Amino acid sequence: SNLRRFAYYKYGSIKKLAEALEMNPVTLHSGYLNSRSLPGPVLLFKLMNAGCNLTWLFTGQGHPDDGTQSGQRVEELERENRILRSIVQGQLTVLSGPSESSEKPVARYAINS
Repeated sequence: SNLRRFAYYKYGSIKKLAEALEMNPVTLHSGYLNSRSLPGPVLLFKLMNAGCNLTWLFTGQGHPDDGTQSGQRVEELERENRILRSIVQGQLTVLSGPSESSEKPVARYAINS
């Protein structure tokens, strides 16, 4: 089930998801993971607050989490990928590595002419 996939994807286990939802793991497992019951509005609200993409939960379309963290990470990886491709193609030269003083690593590049 998508609920099971979300539990392992985001929390690593059914038990940890149940804790995040403030419910008994046995109830989560026997009631919802075995498809005996559909989640009601309270559980859906808790799932949404736990980061679950409800459209994905019901349709399988999109991404398991709400997209905020994964979307930002995808953008960061795409940017890093473009930079690395440019370096490999000889279009950029690395001037300096990540800054130790900043919270986020920052590298400096120059465009080769």
